[in-house]
Amino acid sequence: MMLRIVQGILIAAVLCFAARAKISFAHSADVPVGRILLGDLSELSGDSSLVERLKVLEVGRIDYPGRESRVSIEAVRSFYLRSVCPAESLDIEGSGSIRVHSRSHQVDKDSLKALILQFVSARIEGVMGDDWEIEVPSLPKQIEVPESAFKWIAELPANFDGRGQEVITLKADVDGNTKMRFVLPFTVRRWVNVVHSVSPIQRGQPVQMSQIALQRVEITHQPRMMVNRLEDAVGRMALRTIASNLDLSDSWLERPWTVREGDDVRMNVQVGAALVSVMGKACQNGYTGQRIEVENLDSGKRMQAEVGAPGEVRVIN
Repeated sequence: MMLRIVQGILIAAVLCFAARAKISFAHSADVPVGRILLGDLSELSGDSSLVERLKVLEVGRIDYPGRESRVSIEAVRSFYLRSVCPAESLDIEGSGSIRVHSRSHQVDKDSLKALILQFVSARIEGVMGDDWEIEVPSLPKQIEVPESAFKWIAELPANFDGRGQEVITLKADVDGNTKMRFVLPFTVRRWVNVVHSVSPIQRGQPVQMSQIALQRVEITHQPRMMVNRLEDAVGRMALRTIASNLDLSDSWLERPWTVREGDDVRMNVQVGAALVSVMGKACQNGYTGQRIEVENLDSGKRMQAEVGAPGEVRVIN
């Protein structure tokens, strides 16, 4: 058995020395992203079996599209080729190093903006063009991505607000590996209806319907919480004097009522260990925790109750 093994090794060695190949290195080469193969950098001729093995010999890597690198011919000769066959079996033409450029596909500025819009629009409420629009003023003219098939993966910050300055991370993914990553800033412009004063509102006075109107305004860089519905302003006490022609900030008005006069409410009554609920009507405005007068709709009887969650009160025995 040992004799056969030795014979096999000797035969392989003889065949390897008998087989010859010529390697003519190029001055430069465009290669796919990933493994750099000897066949990408040179012309190979000679014994077909040896040429096939040399062609797929990995001599380096270039992992990003549109990048340049260099491969030393001496390193290929003294390190990589030794794993395939003896140096005596090869005729090598070329010296120095080879400039290697990874092939890529270019994505222009308009395509990038469309890509950002595609991912961001799913996270913003309202109608594009009426309620919001995106501005991307500082995009590069173009970016380079892998020439091979890939898919875009987008990431938005956890605190994405959909208004003002935002940022998106785009990843070019190939078989689960991120080949390129781009962090791109953009601005979301937003328009909403805001309650607007049409006449002065005095401090300590409740807001009247005749004093306000709805107006469409841009809130892209508005840090304050605004009042967006007329019914959310009417009846609330002004905490400051509000001049005409101002958009109403929520902090300018007394906090909104939890229950309003005339609202239907669930009246919860404790009877022993049981909690009984009947329908009633609020006779006053009230905040959570505040006592107001309510009316039992079945009996017409009025009683005191403590405001709980919106639409609920607890009858005080």
